[in-house]
Amino acid sequence: MSNRYLFFTFLLFISLFTKAQNSLFEHFSVQQGLPSNTVQAIKKDKEGQLWLATSKAICKYNHKNFIIIKNAYGEDVSDGIGFYTINNKLYLYTLSGKIYECNNKQLELLPVSNQGQEEFSNRIINTIAYKENKIYIATVIGGGLYSVINGEVNYLFSKEDNIRNFSFFCLEITNEEYVYGSNNIFPANNKFIFQRINKPPLSINLSVKSGYSKSSFVKLEDHTFLFAKEHELIYFNDSLVLQRIFLEKSITCLFQDNELKIWIGLNSGGIICIPSGKPASQGMVYYLGSKSVSGIDEDSKGNIWVATMEDGLFMLPASPTVSYISPKIFSSVNNPKTEKVEKTFPINHQTESVDIFGKKIIATLQRNNDSITPLVFISGIEINNHDTVLQNIYRLKYFQNNLKINFVSFLNNNPSSLQYKYRLLNLSEWIYTSSQTATFNALPPGEYVFEVYAMNNAGIWNVNPAQVTFIIDEPIWKTKWFLLVIFLFLVFIFVLVIYIYRIRNKKEKEKKNEVQKKIMQSELQALRAQMNPHFMFNTLSSIQNFINSKNSDEAVKYLSKFAKLMRSIMENSKKSRVNLKEELEALELYMQLEQLRLEYKFDYEIILDKNIDPIHDEIPPLLIQPYVENAIWHGITHKEGKGKITIHIVNRNHTLQCTINDNGVGRVASEKINRQKNKHKSYGMSITKERLEILNAMQKSQLSVEMADILNDEKQVIGTSVKIFIPIEN
Repeated sequence: MSNRYLFFTFLLFISLFTKAQNSLFEHFSVQQGLPSNTVQAIKKDKEGQLWLATSKAICKYNHKNFIIIKNAYGEDVSDGIGFYTINNKLYLYTLSGKIYECNNKQLELLPVSNQGQEEFSNRIINTIAYKENKIYIATVIGGGLYSVINGEVNYLFSKEDNIRNFSFFCLEITNEEYVYGSNNIFPANNKFIFQRINKPPLSINLSVKSGYSKSSFVKLEDHTFLFAKEHELIYFNDSLVLQRIFLEKSITCLFQDNELKIWIGLNSGGIICIPSGKPASQGMVYYLGSKSVSGIDEDSKGNIWVATMEDGLFMLPASPTVSYISPKIFSSVNNPKTEKVEKTFPINHQTESVDIFGKKIIATLQRNNDSITPLVFISGIEINNHDTVLQNIYRLKYFQNNLKINFVSFLNNNPSSLQYKYRLLNLSEWIYTSSQTATFNALPPGEYVFEVYAMNNAGIWNVNPAQVTFIIDEPIWKTKWFLLVIFLFLVFIFVLVIYIYRIRNKKEKEKKNEVQKKIMQSELQALRAQMNPHFMFNTLSSIQNFINSKNSDEAVKYLSKFAKLMRSIMENSKKSRVNLKEELEALELYMQLEQLRLEYKFDYEIILDKNIDPIHDEIPPLLIQPYVENAIWHGITHKEGKGKITIHIVNRNHTLQCTINDNGVGRVASEKINRQKNKHKSYGMSITKERLEILNAMQKSQLSVEMADILNDEKQVIGTSVKIFIPIEN
């Protein structure tokens, strides 16, 4: 928590500090009359007025107003990119390759041949110089040096020129007049040549590979020089390099004011002031935060003017008082400081002939006697501020992500003069420094390869870097296997919840089914209780007939069978299922009683299939009897002549098929006779139907009954067939 508060406090401090710095400057924008907030160049003329090249027009500032200056055709010039003073005359050069002389009333186009205009339109002009009625122009893209005389353009570097072997050059045209640019029209290297008149040229190795880029140069009052390309600032004199400084942002312009302070413009980095005028000193002051600076100049009152690419113009009044504690001039990923890099290059001289501007100059090109390629080694590694044993590969936990890497290189003559560049492969750009420590904080999980090179006094980098690999593991809760385990655990919990829910639901359903089953059993027992009185009523009616007819012997015989049947019915009525043998015995007693009652008006036959086990096969009790009773009372009774009832029972796929056939009058004739005689309705069939429905609901069975008429060949009804399908239990 304290780190978080510290971080926000730091941000607040930076914000207040930036505002405090910006308050030192007076800001000019379109609201103050500036044609555009994009100012691409700035320059003071001999009268002390400031000329500005904006993205909309060229204007001058007379310390009161911004006055737009047009060309001879009354048009605005919007592609100006730089000014240059030649013999107290101010010239403007544009992105399209045109050069104008800046007068107070208009911009006068410098006469250049069509070929020359086409040549410059494909390049970016870096600088302009003047000598003996001849204008010299150095460019960026394509590179090289051109001269313009009487409108004709000539390329100056011949194949024999030694200068063509250098990617960047700075040449003294006349006394203290210099022209500088790139020379990448030829195969590029990473060298810079500085050539003064009648003095040996100075060759300087650049720290990074050269490319098409704008360079900056300024001659200091103490007769030393500054050259800048991209992030690199080189401080040198006529014969040797005094110091190199690497900055975090690309350098866009250099300037020294009347008080000898050095000003450095940066791309997206504001400006740097070196009050001492000595880049070797440690004091550097930063202004304007992350502004992209395009130019710096000083007016006649000593005010410093800063042109920016997006935020207009800033003016720092002369000689502000600034208290400042110098940071180290060093750039790293996690500690945005800058650490100076001091270099002194001893040189030898070797006589060579250099052809510059048509003259053979006997010059001595320096040779660095330190031609030994340096070697660099990893000397120590700290992980979370703890020293470790050196290894080639480190496997670290996710919280071991603060690294401090120390490295060292040795040379016989001056080991302290070495420079380094390092990076984490695929994570950071190259960082240039003379420090022997690299720090990386709060690295995210992943694989990192740290690389470091060393450069000797001659600007020669070692071939093979020192390397060390760090593999920072993901925290356990972010690993694939952990996520898989969590996923499987959640799936298990989900399945468990569903399982528990289903079990509970099943138990609740079972409870409900149990209650429903008890209710159904009660209803079934009630129906069986209704069956028994119904049967007894019919039987007692038969006994009454025997007594009324004074047939005492038959009545006794009948009562005997009836008693036996009653005992069987009473035993079976307590059971939900009985074996087939017991059911058929009760059924046979019933049919014998009916034979006695009807004076043997019918015969019966019971047929069992061979695959039936009457002792172990069980069915609900009193299920067949009602249909046999219906055949006797409504089929056989109304028949003229003797009837017959056949009961055929077979087992088909664990389903008992009981077929009851009679040769009675048939269902239609029986119903007609009953209506005519107004006989009471038979309750046995309706009770049995309700029993079947309850049994099917309780046991999830498929008890069913099929009834059909039996027809002869003439399609006449000769009886009734009833099929009962009863699932059996063994």
